[in-house]
Amino acid sequence: MSEGWLVVETLDGAARASVVADGARRKDWSSPLRARPGTMVGAAIQAVVGRCCVSRTAVHRTVPARRGAAELTIIGRPVVGAHGVVHAVQVWTGPTGVPVPAPRHVAGWAWDCDRSFAILGPNVEEWFHGTAADPTRRIQMATENFHHIERIDDIDGYLAVLAGAATRWQGMVTVVGEDGDRREAHTAVRRIEGPEPLVRGLFHDVTDVTPADPMPMPAAARLLAGQLDRGSGWVFVPNGVVYDWITPPLPPLDGWQQHLPEFRDRAPYDLAIAQIGAGAEHTACTVSLRFPDGDWIDTDTDIFGLAHGRIRHGLIQVRQRTP
Repeated sequence: MSEGWLVVETLDGAARASVVADGARRKDWSSPLRARPGTMVGAAIQAVVGRCCVSRTAVHRTVPARRGAAELTIIGRPVVGAHGVVHAVQVWTGPTGVPVPAPRHVAGWAWDCDRSFAILGPNVEEWFHGTAADPTRRIQMATENFHHIERIDDIDGYLAVLAGAATRWQGMVTVVGEDGDRREAHTAVRRIEGPEPLVRGLFHDVTDVTPADPMPMPAAARLLAGQLDRGSGWVFVPNGVVYDWITPPLPPLDGWQQHLPEFRDRAPYDLAIAQIGAGAEHTACTVSLRFPDGDWIDTDTDIFGLAHGRIRHGLIQVRQRTP
């Protein structure tokens, strides 16, 4: 059992910390001061969170017995994410001397909004991607990162944060590891503005109480996946980034799985994306693009609008243009 552990997100620093989970129960950005009964206890929790963010090491503190209440022990465990920043602190409180349950897995990561890649913190790969840790793969392009994401509840809300239309989001994300296991992750993200805007996030594994069921592929995706002469994938309409491939592009366009393409002239592509964002059901364009150390490739591109909401989604098809 991992009940009793709070998850206090510190995605925008300890001063703006909030509780996002109590055990496996989601909490909506509530104050650490009110996380447990008693003014002294709340203040001690807040202090432990602050010390963990500074030291990046576990912190123990006791609250003296008073008015018939037993002495309490407070334990803080920092969750170090991308760039060595503490993304959250797991906090346990209980009577001094009682056994402390093991906490659930929590790991942090960040998203570079301008360059569209993820920076993985420690343990994301082992605990959620089902692979061994590899420091050389801590930076992942959109297609690599979203390859592991099978479902995002309220995906509009999540993508709104990536696009800068919202500042924070919580929801459930189904992550499929390379080992084939599905993990249900309660996820919290905040957008951090600045010269290089970031989205910081954390995964909180609640699979033990919310098992992850397989998600059937949408009919439109099944249709595209059957067209094997072209690459088919999901495109993020606010910036035109392909974040996951249903069927990978054929050579020489297969470099799109690991790299963002360089466009000789991006204007036709941006216009097509803008038309989808404005409500078009289908647009098409021909562009010339290349990948690192590669030649220019004339490419036929079709984009299909999928959903209406705060953020438009699209399905993209690409193939090399033939004479």
